[in-house]
Amino acid sequence: MAAEADIAYDRHGVPVLTVEQIEAKAEHFLSHFARLCLEHPQQAPIPEIMTELQSRYGVKFDLEKSLGRKNGREILGEIRLRERLILIDRSIINRAAVFNFTVAHEIGHLALHRKRDIVFGRQDTNDGTITDTRKDVLAEYDASQETSWSPRRRVEWQANRYSAALLMPAATVRAEVLDWQRRQGIRSAGRVFVDRQEANYCDYLAIIDHLKFVYQVSRKALRIRLQHLGILDTRLPDGSRFFEHTGIYPITRLPSRSPTTRPE
Repeated sequence: MAAEADIAYDRHGVPVLTVEQIEAKAEHFLSHFARLCLEHPQQAPIPEIMTELQSRYGVKFDLEKSLGRKNGREILGEIRLRERLILIDRSIINRAAVFNFTVAHEIGHLALHRKRDIVFGRQDTNDGTITDTRKDVLAEYDASQETSWSPRRRVEWQANRYSAALLMPAATVRAEVLDWQRRQGIRSAGRVFVDRQEANYCDYLAIIDHLKFVYQVSRKALRIRLQHLGILDTRLPDGSRFFEHTGIYPITRLPSRSPTTRPE
């Protein structure tokens, strides 16, 4: 991992980070707060991590407020970097997948964006506060367009990549996919193929539900993570459109044979 002194910042105060640097920073964090997550596939102990951040680094958490809406969208979390205060909307406390990703997203802001004040646009304050709506948390961005992104979009992309790496470390995800496929007798172990063949579609749904149980994240988060890691191969014409609205279904009609565990 690059030393902090080696990190460059753009004119808005946003760190210039590669995917590899973000992954390395998340893994470095886990090595200090939840080392076992780097060794075995499992749910990240988010409540314990929050307690450690509070006791060792003075990070405060507020889970009791309703954060309302911003631009008509539900606010899931907010971080006040100058105060080291993270607020999580009380409505998601008992929704493990959303709660885990939102907290990890805010930790990503803390880890990546606390060094300098970031100058956002007119719709955001420039006082070290970042308010995250559902659109910001787990938003999908085309990294090939990064040079044209606004400062806000760049920091949200960075926080989402950090959150995914913290909750679903690359090495354990690869190992768990391979192990599950071998146990299922799937020959193309290590890759998940999605096309219009019923068997491949059902295997896709089954591995997503298995990983959802292991990591306690949403299906959408898993699908994006598998794509980023090069594990998911859609093999569909303009395949991204098949995921656009549903978050998981890659085809428009369910196959006649459903997997043992059906998605929500």
